[in-house]
Amino acid sequence: MTYTAIIILAAGNSSRMGQLKQLLPYKGKTLLQHAVDTAIDSELGPVFVVLGHEAEHIGEQLKGEKGDFTILHHPGWAEGMGSSIRVGLKWVLALWPQCSQCLITLADQPLVNARHLQDLVTATEEDTSGAATVYDNQVGVPAFFKSTFFNKLLELQGDKGAKALIEAHRTQFSFVTLPDAAVDLDTPEDWTRWATD
Repeated sequence: MTYTAIIILAAGNSSRMGQLKQLLPYKGKTLLQHAVDTAIDSELGPVFVVLGHEAEHIGEQLKGEKGDFTILHHPGWAEGMGSSIRVGLKWVLALWPQCSQCLITLADQPLVNARHLQDLVTATEEDTSGAATVYDNQVGVPAFFKSTFFNKLLELQGDKGAKALIEAHRTQFSFVTLPDAAVDLDTPEDWTRWATD
């Protein structure tokens, strides 16, 4: 029996955006709410949201209309994305010890859908450690990891996130191509360009 946790990384302060991108509007909800609802729609397993900067304010905006989720507070969020993965996975394993695999996704890739999250799980082969997304000639998240890779995730430091880890161990992963994952909103220009397309 496998038990999958979905970890949504949303702890940063959106410094390049100049405002909390977790709360930017998208289809009648916030970007983060959309990510949470997408994860719930995938029906892969329980959803955990890692919050850091202005965690209380952002957490107050989240609703569980589509299902339950758990907010994880990461006071050391400023250390970087790698630390959010490390702390998020530690919390998940403490709260849900039977977790045997996890899927890591972001709050700012609005075109990623539930089917894509499911495809990462089904694309994983028996002799691989998981599956990652391919877009714009690079690999990254959303990404799926078996428990055999947990130790490497728990060793992440600073801003070195899942992308660098996957690149360093490419032969251990399956890959799913999703050009839409390239829509990654970091700056006001990104938001304006994407929101008006």
